[in-house]
Amino acid sequence: MSARELDAAGIHDPLLRDAYGHCEARLLHHNHAAHAGSRALMAPAKRPYWDAIMAFCGHADDLADARDSSPEQRRHDFDAFVADFDRTLAADPAPAPAAQPASLVCTAFADFVRTWQIPGHSLRQAQRAVREDMAVREYRTTAELDRYIAGVSGQPALWLADLFGTADTADRTAARDAAVSLGVSLQILDNLTDVPEDLHLGKLYLPLDDLSRCGLTRADVEEAVAGRHSTAPLRRLVALHTQRARDHLSQGEAWPGLAHPASRDFVQAMVSQTRQATELLESADYDLFVLSATAA
Repeated sequence: MSARELDAAGIHDPLLRDAYGHCEARLLHHNHAAHAGSRALMAPAKRPYWDAIMAFCGHADDLADARDSSPEQRRHDFDAFVADFDRTLAADPAPAPAAQPASLVCTAFADFVRTWQIPGHSLRQAQRAVREDMAVREYRTTAELDRYIAGVSGQPALWLADLFGTADTADRTAARDAAVSLGVSLQILDNLTDVPEDLHLGKLYLPLDDLSRCGLTRADVEEAVAGRHSTAPLRRLVALHTQRARDHLSQGEAWPGLAHPASRDFVQAMVSQTRQATELLESADYDLFVLSATAA
């Protein structure tokens, strides 16, 4: 992370600069090309805060999905991470972060939360969704899945809407609503992309009521994934979720016009990315595996 970005964001404390630098390094390590491309579209003053959000959410997801840990150990590790963050956020002035990577992430994210005045109830809703999901193998209904998505995707979308700001004449509430719609659309598509990986972890993010509606059982999906074969019922299921993603996208497409001009290019890129994913599925006749192949 450059000194120019940290200076532009008003981050001058050496400990905080180290913590934010660690967040960027973590993201670069996980996906160098995508991360660098995303950051380049943002105003320099926004980049450190974006890194903190993505690093914090990414670390929480890694703990929740740790393949080599038991469910009990995953919950223990996640609770310890949240407790570390809560202690860091409550301390004033902020304590020097421990050398552990997780503490550095907590330090940077706590500074973001203070700076942008993110409400506690929003943080708790996101954390609760991740923790409760650890005990879930599958969601029975679309409503249950929607509640999960509202936590893990909807709340961070609100944080980004506040970070990126609005145009002078824009309605802040409308911008935040559009941001959430776009976030939900992306999450629905991510759920489709990750079906093979999620099943390997024993999870399914395609609700059972939708499976039944399309003439499927969980075993049918598992068999299709194992053989990488898109059956007609599975294509109907993917089409159903693609249409839901498209419906949310139609509302999210308003966000670029409402966002602050300095953030508009980045937000428009998010919209374009989401639209391209829906168009790819449509052109492939809703073949589930075209997304996972592209992601790989």
